[in-house]
Amino acid sequence: MAGRNKVWLFMFGLTYSLSAFILLFVYETYFRSLVVSQFSSDSFESRGAEHLTTPRRRKATVASGNFSSWSFQNRNREQKRPNRVIPVSQIENVHTCTLHNDTITLPMAPDVILAGAMKSGTSYFWNLLRKHPEFIPSRKFEAHFFDWQFAVPPKDLESHEFWTRFDETAKTREEQMCAARKRYIDDNFDREQLLRMRYNRNNNRRAKLTFEKTPNYMFLPQIPRLVHKICPWNPKIVLILRNPVDRAYSHFVMDSEKDAVNLSFEEYIQLELDTMRHYGLTNVPKIPVEEWGNLDHADHRHLFQVPETNMTRDEVDHADWMVYRQRHMRNYLQRGTYSLQLERWKEHFPLNERLLVLDNDRLLKEPRKVMGEVLAFLEAPRPDFFANESVPVDTSESEKMRHARVKGISNLLSIGGYDPMANSTRRFLEMFYKPYNQQIVNVLGEEWRGVWG
Repeated sequence: MAGRNKVWLFMFGLTYSLSAFILLFVYETYFRSLVVSQFSSDSFESRGAEHLTTPRRRKATVASGNFSSWSFQNRNREQKRPNRVIPVSQIENVHTCTLHNDTITLPMAPDVILAGAMKSGTSYFWNLLRKHPEFIPSRKFEAHFFDWQFAVPPKDLESHEFWTRFDETAKTREEQMCAARKRYIDDNFDREQLLRMRYNRNNNRRAKLTFEKTPNYMFLPQIPRLVHKICPWNPKIVLILRNPVDRAYSHFVMDSEKDAVNLSFEEYIQLELDTMRHYGLTNVPKIPVEEWGNLDHADHRHLFQVPETNMTRDEVDHADWMVYRQRHMRNYLQRGTYSLQLERWKEHFPLNERLLVLDNDRLLKEPRKVMGEVLAFLEAPRPDFFANESVPVDTSESEKMRHARVKGISNLLSIGGYDPMANSTRRFLEMFYKPYNQQIVNVLGEEWRGVWG
C-alpha cells in the first residue's frame, strides 16, 4: 500500500512539474509574441504623434532544478509593470500625418531618389550604392511609384477623385497625401524595421540612408512636383546624363532585345517628330531619312532650334505628357531633351543642395572619384573601398561600358547582333540635340559646356 502511494505521489509530482513547465513555455512564447506585436503597424498608427509604446523586457524567474517553484506572484507583479513610453522625438527622421483621426508615424524614406535618365548608367550606380554599408535599397529594383500610380495628365492631379485611389474614405487632401505617403513607403520599404532602426536611445548612432531607383521619373513632367508634395522631407535627387544620341540608340536596342519594336530606329524618330510637331514641341521640318546624310551643321543648323512658344508651362507639360502617352513611339528622341526636364527638377530641388547631376562618362571613367562626390553630397561616410586607394573597387561593369565608349557605341551594338547606328542618323541626331545641349549650360553651369561636342 505504501509503495502504491509512493507511485501515486511520484506520478502527481511529475504531472505537476510537467504542467508547470508547459505553463512556463506557453507564457514565454506568448510574451515574445507580445514583444513583436508592440512594434506592429498599429503601434505606430494609433498611439499618437508624441509617443510610441514599447514593452519592457521581463525575465522569467525559475528556481534552479525545480520547475514547480515558478513564482506566480513575481510573474503577476511583472505583468502589471507599465510599458515604457518612447517619445517620437527619440526616433530619428520620422514624419507624422493624420488619417481617419489616427496619427501615422512614417520613416522619412527614401532619403535618396535616383531618377534617371534611362539608359544612362543608373543600374551601375544603384549597384555601387547598394554595396555601401550605410545604404538600404528599396524592395523593388525599380519602384515605379510616381510614374505608374500617377499615370494621368498633369492637370488631372488636382481632382479629388484621383487621390481616392490611395484611400477611398479620406476626406481632405491632407489625408489623401498621408495615405499616398504611407502607400509609397509600405510598397518599397519595411516601415517597422526602419522605425526600429531609427529609434536611437543614446543618439550615438547614425540612421542608415534609404534609396530607390526609377529612371522613368526624370522624363515625366508631373513627377518633380509630386515627389516634393508626397515627400515633404525633400529627399535628395540624383540624375545621370548620357550623350542623348547614344542614349536614344541604346534605348532602341534594349527594346529590340525585348521584341518590343516593329519599326526601324529611323522610322521611330520620324514618327516621334511628327507627334512633337503636332503638339508644338519642335519646329524641325520633315526631312526624308535619305537626306539626313546631306545635312551640314553650318548650312542647316537654323532648322534645328528649340522652338519659341507662347504656351504656358502647364501647357508645355500637358503637351509633353501627350507625346509620352503615345507609347507606340517609345519616346527615344524626347527623353534626351534634358534641359526642360532639368528645369522642372531644379524648380523643386535646389541644385547642389537637394539635386545632383552626374555625367555618365565621368562615372564610368572615374567611379571612385565620382562616388566620393556623391557621398559628400549625400553626407554619407566613405567606406574603405571608396576612400582607400589600395582597396580595389569592382569596376568590371564600368570597364565594360567604358570600353564600349572608347571603341564607339556602334561596335558594341554590332557585337550584340544589331546593326550600328548609321552615320547619317548620328549626324541628324547630333544636330537635333545640339541646341538642347547648349541650354543645359543655362541650367547646370559652365562645366557642362561642350560635354558632348
